[in-house]
Amino acid sequence: MGAGWCPSPSDSVLSISIRAPDRCPNRKYANIANEIRGQIESGRLAPGARLLPAKELGDHMGCHQHTVRHALKMLMCEGFLKCVSGTYVTDMPSRLNEMTTLNR
Repeated sequence: MGAGWCPSPSDSVLSISIRAPDRCPNRKYANIANEIRGQIESGRLAPGARLLPAKELGDHMGCHQHTVRHALKMLMCEGFLKCVSGTYVTDMPSRLNEMTTLNR
């Protein structure tokens, strides 16, 4: 994630329970992104929730931090996460879902 990646201390960091799914072993980052996206969409990770740094998430999920960073970058591009002195869940997905529903 280069200069845009903002690791931060783990104090007051939301610890999420994510296991790295084995559905598609060649695309582990996509599976991790899908898992985090699902937790955001279900409300388990609320807007404003702060995620652990990629290194800690990777240790927790048994994968390399670069794999986690790739997944987090995908979610940032989709508007689910933002990076400001840490990685946080945005409220953008709920607004996007409302707009999609209105446009149908």
